[in-house]
Amino acid sequence: MTYRLYFNRCEDFPQIWSIDCGSIDTEINVIGFLALGCAIAPGRAADFAAVDATREPKAWINIQASDVRIDAGVAVFEP
Repeated sequence: MTYRLYFNRCEDFPQIWSIDCGSIDTEINVIGFLALGCAIAPGRAADFAAVDATREPKAWINIQASDVRIDAGVAVFEP
């Protein structure tokens, strides 16, 4: 599965990272992330805007992972 990880907002500190599965309907906010062994690729703003033009992330990456779990507020992506 491809997860999107992007910088959310400073105002949401300490949960400044957001994760979703391609739609903000699945969004989870976390304080950090770990993706050892997972393929990571940069996201393109045009692709993100095509899904939701009202949101403009400052940083965004795609993470290929079989699963993600939340451990003490940190997203841990499983390869």
